[in-house]
Amino acid sequence: ILKKTAFQPDPLQVQYQGGQFNSADYDSNVSVQQYFPVGKITRANRQLQEELVKLAEKRKAMSEYEIEKAVTLAYYQYGYGLSVQKLNTELLDVYALFLKNAELRFKTGESGNIEVISAKA
Repeated sequence: ILKKTAFQPDPLQVQYQGGQFNSADYDSNVSVQQYFPVGKITRANRQLQEELVKLAEKRKAMSEYEIEKAVTLAYYQYGYGLSVQKLNTELLDVYALFLKNAELRFKTGESGNIEVISAKA
């Protein structure tokens, strides 16, 4: 897209003048101007546009890499979060079983109240 804009002529200028200039008659004057860049300027613009295209392509590749990196990182963080959640659920089950066993031992008289208190802590 940018390569085609290397040749950029200046905008077309149209001027109109109307009135009595040098005589009693009503005169009309229309002038049209169009400036075209010199060859060296066109060549320099083309080289500039080519470099801008290369820069845009590199920025696109860099942003694609950054997006891929961010998605990969988010995926691994999600997996880590699931692992931590699973571990916490298992620990909760272990602690609940420990409390249940401590209360059962206290009811049967095998241990004192201290074991139940530590299990609740």
